[in-house]
Amino acid sequence: MAKVILTRDAQDDLLKLPPLLQDECLALLRKLDRVGARLGIPLENKNGKDLAGYYKLYFNHARHRVIYTKAGNMIEITAVSEQLKEVLEVVGIGKRDKEKIYNLVYERIQSKHKSENQP
Repeated sequence: MAKVILTRDAQDDLLKLPPLLQDECLALLRKLDRVGARLGIPLENKNGKDLAGYYKLYFNHARHRVIYTKAGNMIEITAVSEQLKEVLEVVGIGKRDKEKIYNLVYERIQSKHKSENQP
């Protein structure tokens, strides 16, 4: 089991999809929440862009992708027990066409690293 969270950019990506694709994507995200990171396919180098540590899932007959990474773990405590859940952060949702989604996610990663490293 996992806890799936969407970055603000990924939320915007989802809202830009047509309603039927939003529904298909949400169903995939619910499945990711149940199964965890092992559901996705690990990414490495896509056309010179290092995406190691990120995973992809397909939807819409493999024309669209959900790109996510492991963001850590959390402990969920219920009245009966406690359970360790991995936290998966969705960083991008979009078309695979001409590697568009991979380029977009790579730009977001680079932008995040730059802002984290500024004083």
